[in-house]
Amino acid sequence: PIMGVGGVRDFQDAVEFLFAGARAVQVGTAIMYDGPEVFMKICRGLEAFMMAEGFSSVDEMVGLAHD
Repeated sequence: PIMGVGGVRDFQDAVEFLFAGARAVQVGTAIMYDGPEVFMKICRGLEAFMMAEGFSSVDEMVGLAHD
């Protein structure tokens, strides 16, 4: 599996990695800037994005940039 690493600060960054083919993303530096609550912020944003765009699972998003 591919993991997106580097620069994940918000749900938009996570979406970019998922569309590029990552099945997971790693959050690191954002914790220093935004604290551990950044995880919930990213999850909530990703969930709202998925609902708005009609995705029922993250798997549906993986690799869409290549289709």
